[in-house]
Amino acid sequence: MTGDCHVRFGERLAGKFRWPTHLDLSIHWADLAREGDEQVAWDKSIQSRQQRKKFRKRQEVLLGQWSEDFVDRLNQRLADYSIEGLFAELDPDSNGEKVDVHFPRVTSGINDYQLDHVLLEFGGRNRGKPTVQHSIGCYIADVSEFGELICPRATVQAFDPAYILWEKLTALHQFSTMTREPVAYRLARHWYDVDCLLRHAIVDPLSSLEAMADVIEMKKQRWSEVGVDYESVLRGDIRLVPDAERLTSITKDHQAAVKGGMFYSPPDKFDVIIDRILVAQEQINQSLAAK
Repeated sequence: MTGDCHVRFGERLAGKFRWPTHLDLSIHWADLAREGDEQVAWDKSIQSRQQRKKFRKRQEVLLGQWSEDFVDRLNQRLADYSIEGLFAELDPDSNGEKVDVHFPRVTSGINDYQLDHVLLEFGGRNRGKPTVQHSIGCYIADVSEFGELICPRATVQAFDPAYILWEKLTALHQFSTMTREPVAYRLARHWYDVDCLLRHAIVDPLSSLEAMADVIEMKKQRWSEVGVDYESVLRGDIRLVPDAERLTSITKDHQAAVKGGMFYSPPDKFDVIIDRILVAQEQINQSLAAK
């Protein structure tokens, strides 16, 4: 089973998280499906609801097979380090989407918000392109007291930042408008991510409309959700903040993240983050509505 794995890097690009306990990775859907003509395969898979369902089922099977092979190969590599408690395992109920990499913890506490393992979360329905090369290193490499320690660096294929931003913006739109109540646990980080990306001007959302259109088309076809109208974004009606009741539970999750030591330094209060996102929402909607 082949398939290029791409990091959905960008969520932590501008932030100061302590430990990346959750990594989103994608295998380009056409690579995973081993399709010849990608456009023909795409057109066929979206012809009807039945075809979309058939596609999802097939991708689940292929991703499950790919992930099982990946875990076997990863454990062979981890075994070379001879570290007790360092191993990977596939979540049996995740359809191949979740791999937990366990490691021996140095500290623990009742307020820990971080996971006690690194969660690799894969997807086989999403786009895996376009990508850019991105170099990543270790936080510990910046600690002068460890100057003699040689820390590894890696070059990964990461999603184009414009696509990351619009993936995140449309995710907020989904969480804010979906009919069923989203699980608030670990959800507030998405608003923090968007705020960081916008404040640090990683990408101008209004100068990346091709990425916007591509992401909306992908989510409409692959990730439909009751109550969510992704195409309303194109008309200048993106909603980045949910109603007061839903927002309250998400605010509590942000507070739990702060208390649990997710950040190196205290982030802005959540209501300040939300106020900035509301300003961005107005600017995006005014611009798109005028087109």
